Amino acid sequence: MEDKRKRFITAHVVLRKLLGDYLDYRPGDLEFSTQPKGKPALSGEAASSGLMFNVSYTRSIMAIAIGRGCEIGVDIEHLEQQRDALAIARRFFSRAEFDKLAHVPTAQRDSSFLTAWTRKEAVMKAHGAGMALLEKIESGFEKAPLGKVIDIADQQFTVMDVDAPVGCRCAIARTGEAFDVVQRSLN
Repeated sequence: MEDKRKRFITAHVVLRKLLGDYLDYRPGDLEFSTQPKGKPALSGEAASSGLMFNVSYTRSIMAIAIGRGCEIGVDIEHLEQQRDALAIARRFFSRAEFDKLAHVPTAQRDSSFLTAWTRKEAVMKAHGAGMALLEKIESGFEKAPLGKVIDIADQQFTVMDVDAPVGCRCAIARTGEAFDVVQRSLN
C-alpha cells in the first residue's frame, strides 16, 4: 500500500510541475477541482487556459497527457499484472471484440487485450463518463500508429498507441482530430 501511495504522490508532484511549466505558474499555486464524474480539472485562474490533463501509472511508470482545448485521457498498463484477459473481456468488451480476442493465439492474447484495454480506458477517461462506456468503445487490437477515430456518446475521439517501456502498453485519446504526441522521459 505504501508503494501505491508513493506513486500517487510522485505522479501528482510531476503533474503539478508540468502544468506549472505550461502555464508559467508555481506548482503550489495551481488549484484543482473535480468534474461531476470524478475527472480532475484545473480551477481558479488557470481554468481559463483551456489546458486539460490526465494521469495514469503502473508500477514505477507514469504517463501524463496534457492538451489544450480538448478532452484528453491516457492509460498505461503493465503486461505482467495477473489478469484473466478473457474473463475481463467477456465483462467489458463488446461481443464482437470478445470473439476476436478469444481467437487470438494464447501467446499474444495478453498483449492484444492490453492494446484494446488501454485504448478503451484512454477514451473513457477523456470522455469522463466512467466504466459505463467500456463495452461501447470498439478500440480493436490492430496497430493504429496514426490514430484510430472512435465515435462514442455523440463525441469523436482520436486514440493513439504511444511508445511505452518494454512490457507495457500505453494509449492516449482526445476529442477531435489526429494530434501529435511529444514524449518526455523523466528519471
